[in-house]
Amino acid sequence: MKTKEIWIWIGVIIVLLATFWGLITLVNSTNSSANLTSQVKTPASASKEDITLGIAEKAKATLIEYADFQCPACSTYAQFVKQLNKDFGNNLFIVYRFLPLIDAHKNAMLSAQAAFAAHKQNKFWEMDELLYQNQNLWANAGNAQQIFTDYAKKLNLNIEQFTKDFNADSTKKLINAQRDEGISIGIVQTPSFFVNGKLIENPQDYDAFKQVIQNALNNK
Repeated sequence: MKTKEIWIWIGVIIVLLATFWGLITLVNSTNSSANLTSQVKTPASASKEDITLGIAEKAKATLIEYADFQCPACSTYAQFVKQLNKDFGNNLFIVYRFLPLIDAHKNAMLSAQAAFAAHKQNKFWEMDELLYQNQNLWANAGNAQQIFTDYAKKLNLNIEQFTKDFNADSTKKLINAQRDEGISIGIVQTPSFFVNGKLIENPQDYDAFKQVIQNALNNK
C-alpha cells in the first residue's frame, strides 16, 4: 500500500473515532442533564413575599426563576425574562427568587439586599436592570453598598428607607430563606427556571425560550 493511501486511511480512522467519541459525549451529557432535571423537586408556589410580574389568576403559565445578580448568565437571561413579559402579557406569571452564590460571588448577597430594598419601594425591576447593566463595575468592588445606594438615588428612592431595608434582618432572612429553599429542592446553578413547576434546561436563545413558554400555554 502506498504511503499516501496509508495516510488517507489513518485520516478516515481518526474522523470515525472523533465522531464516535462525540456521540458518546453528547449522549452522556444529555443523560446527565436529564438526570439532573429529574432530581430537582418542584418549588413552592408563589406567596405574597415573592417578587412577581403579571397576575397569577389570569396567567396560563408560571415561570419561576432562581437567580444571582453577580452571575453573568443571569444578566443575559434577565433580558429574556423581560421580553417574555412583554410578549406574553397576562398569559405569563413571572416569579423572581433570590439564590445568591455567596461562596463564589463576593457581592452576591449585598446585591440581593439592594434589589429587595428597592422592591420595598416598588422599584425592584428598575434596580434589577441597573445591577445587571453595571455588573462588571460592582462585582468585586469593596464599596458595593455605596454603589448600590447611588443606584437607589438614580431611581429616586427614599435613601433613608432604602438603607434601613438594605440592612434589615428581615431582608437578609427572606433572601436566605429563598436561597435555602432553592438549594433544598436541588438547584445547583443560576439561573434556574421552572415552567409550571417543572425545571427546564436553560434555552440557548430568546426564540427557544419563547417557544418553551408557548408550548406550556399550548399544554405541550
